[in-house]
Amino acid sequence: MIIAVIQARMGSTRLPGKCLKEVNNEPILYYIISSLRKANIDKIIVATTNKIADNLIEEYCKKIRVECFRGDEDDVLSRYVAIAKNNSNSQIIRITADDILIDSHIVDRVLAVHLKNNNDYTSNVLKRTYALGQEVEVIKGSVLINLDKITNNKEDREHVTLYIRKNTSKFKVENVKAPQSLRWPELRLCIDQEEDFLFIQELFKEMKIEKNNIPDYEQIVEFLKKANLTILNKGVKRKPINGKFY
Repeated sequence: MIIAVIQARMGSTRLPGKCLKEVNNEPILYYIISSLRKANIDKIIVATTNKIADNLIEEYCKKIRVECFRGDEDDVLSRYVAIAKNNSNSQIIRITADDILIDSHIVDRVLAVHLKNNNDYTSNVLKRTYALGQEVEVIKGSVLINLDKITNNKEDREHVTLYIRKNTSKFKVENVKAPQSLRWPELRLCIDQEEDFLFIQELFKEMKIEKNNIPDYEQIVEFLKKANLTILNKGVKRKPINGKFY
């Protein structure tokens, strides 16, 4: 079974409540789920926390008929492990609630490589060539279950796949690169900070993006290369983990 797991919570320190913040009258989570519904997957699960604030996420999932799993706030890996244990022989696609414009074509491309080569872990983040906000990671469910036994490191458990990315020689891994014309790793199409939110709002306005007409990554890149649009979040930097970028 192919399961896309969207990790989401209301308690983001940099942009609280971001996954339900609205862009063009729909919450960010709506756009992510809408895109994933076009991908070659069997199920979508939103993985949130047990905190009271995240009742709002569960309520929204019920409203749009998407499964919601709730677990530990800090031990995000434990949420993924529980989902993997509940769904035998699964392949888990990790998506975060930052990725409002995630492209189902990219999801399908990374997944196809993963399945074809029987990898433990396949992603487009080991060497980043796509814009931020287009991150796709596919992990064997059995590998996630094994990770639970291997590491108790706080950062590993918060960032789910960090142990694999730090120890690639221990796993069968593969990185998927963007086509040369679409390589723009410094572009931020994610929503992690206020500047990101403002830029995405402006992009939606300029591209006339509607909830039933979400452009793919290639269309966005082509538009931004030609448009006279100020990239409001250009100066925002990725947050390192213990001083390193993975």
